[in-house]
Amino acid sequence: GTPCVVTNVGDSAIIVDNVNLTVPASSPQLLANALEWCIENYGNFNPVKIRESITKRFSVNNMVDSTEDIFRKLIRNK
Repeated sequence: GTPCVVTNVGDSAIIVDNVNLTVPASSPQLLANALEWCIENYGNFNPVKIRESITKRFSVNNMVDSTEDIFRKLIRNK
């Protein structure tokens, strides 16, 4: 996995799951600061952990389980 700097638009912040790498969309200076921070701290990132985080949270099985949970809750509240 590769660290990514994102804006807080859509689900980007949820996917990246790192407050230091998420900035407001309307702030080019904060985006530049976050990119600089990411470059300066690049050696502290663990690519294996980044990938594991994404594959665990967004695997097909996890997404199916989450969807089924939502449907179960909807049926119970009907």
